[in-house]
Amino acid sequence: MNILILSTYPASALDSGGVLRLRALRDALDAGGHRTHVLAVVTPGQAESRSTTETILSVAEELFTEQDRLAVGFHDILTGLRCLDDADLLRQAEALVGAFRPDAIMIEQPFLVALAQRLQAQSDASLVYSAANREAALKRGLIALVPQYFRHEEDILGAVCEAERLAASSAQLTIAIEPTLAAPLEGWGARSIRVFGNGTAVTPASQDSHPLQAMLSKAPQICFGCFGSGYWPNLEGFADVMSPSLAFLPPNVKVLMTGSFHEEVRAHLAFRRGAALNDTRVVGYPYLDGPDFAALVAGCDALLLPVFVGSGSPLKTADALASGRPVLMSRLMATGYEDIIAACPDGVRIVEDAGAFRAAWKEWADLGKAGLATLAGDGARRAALLSWSRRLDGFSEAVGALSDK
Repeated sequence: MNILILSTYPASALDSGGVLRLRALRDALDAGGHRTHVLAVVTPGQAESRSTTETILSVAEELFTEQDRLAVGFHDILTGLRCLDDADLLRQAEALVGAFRPDAIMIEQPFLVALAQRLQAQSDASLVYSAANREAALKRGLIALVPQYFRHEEDILGAVCEAERLAASSAQLTIAIEPTLAAPLEGWGARSIRVFGNGTAVTPASQDSHPLQAMLSKAPQICFGCFGSGYWPNLEGFADVMSPSLAFLPPNVKVLMTGSFHEEVRAHLAFRRGAALNDTRVVGYPYLDGPDFAALVAGCDALLLPVFVGSGSPLKTADALASGRPVLMSRLMATGYEDIIAACPDGVRIVEDAGAFRAAWKEWADLGKAGLATLAGDGARRAALLSWSRRLDGFSEAVGALSDK
C-alpha cells in the first residue's frame, strides 16, 4: 500500500516525543512492505525538505491574524485550520496526492482532518487517525497552566473538539497511544480502535563504552537527570517541585538537563528567585539525540519525571524506564506504561503531586550514589519490552488490512 502521513511537524525535525513516534510509525510501515510519504503542514518559515519521502508545506504568513500570532499555545491547531485557506498549499498537496496515489492517509493530529478528507476525496484512500492525546482536554490544561500564552481560546477549543470527533468518526482505523484513550475515542464515534504504545531505542547496556556515560558513572556528585523540551508542562512541573529553591538537596547533588529545557528552567522566575544557589545544582548540556542522549540518560544515578499536566503517553517515560536507572515520576507520566511497570516494578516510584515528589526526591538524594545504585531496575528487560518493534507489533498489518475493505 501507498500511505500518506499528514503531520504538523516534519519527520526530519529535531528529536521530540511526537517526531520520534512519527518516525517509528513510518519505519514500521516501511518495514511491513508499505510505501510511505510524509506531508508536513507547518507554520511559516520552516525549512523545506530535501528528502524524496517527505514534503514540507508552509502555510502562508498572511493567513495568520495578529490575534493568531499571540496565541502561542495554539500554533499547531491554527496551522491545521488555516491551511485550508491557502490555495497554493492545497494545489501542491493535491499534486502530491496525484503523483503518490495513496491507498491510505494517516493523520497524526486531528487538526488536519479537513485537509485529509479533501485529499481523500481526490484519491479514494482509507483514513487512519493516529490519536496521541485528548487534544481539547490537553489544551484546557495548558490554558490553566500558562494563560498568558493563549488567545481567543474558546473559539479554538471548539474547533479542536469538532476536529477530534470528526477524525475519530471518519477514520476506518484509529490508533490509540494508550489504553484509556479508547473510551473517549469510542464516544466520538471511532469504529475500529487498536492500541499501539510508545517505545524507545534507549538500552542500558549499549552505552557502556560511551565517554559521557563513563564520566557520569565516575563522577563524585549525585546526578539526577530531568529531560524534555521547554514545553510548559515540563517546565512548570519542575518549577513546582523545585520551589522555593533546590536548597533542600545535599550540596553534592547535580540536576542534569539539556537544550531548550535547561534554557527555559534557568529563565523561569521560580529558578531566578534562588538563582545563586540553584546555579550550583543545575548542569546544562546542549541538545543531544541518538547515542549521546541515550548515554546521558543511562549515566545518571536516577531520573526525574515531574509533570502534572498533560495527556497521552510521554515518550521520555519509555526512555527513563529502559535506562535501568531508578525513576521518580508523577502518576501522569506512568500513563501507557502500567504493564511495563507491573512487570518490572523495581526502582520505580510513582507520586501523586508536587509536594510528594519533592519529599521523595529528598529521600533519594539522601541515599547517595551507592544507595541509589541498589534501587536500579531491570533495564535490559524493560528495554526489550519497550522496543519499538514490540510496541508496534501488528501495526503495519492493521493498516494493511484496510486494503481488503
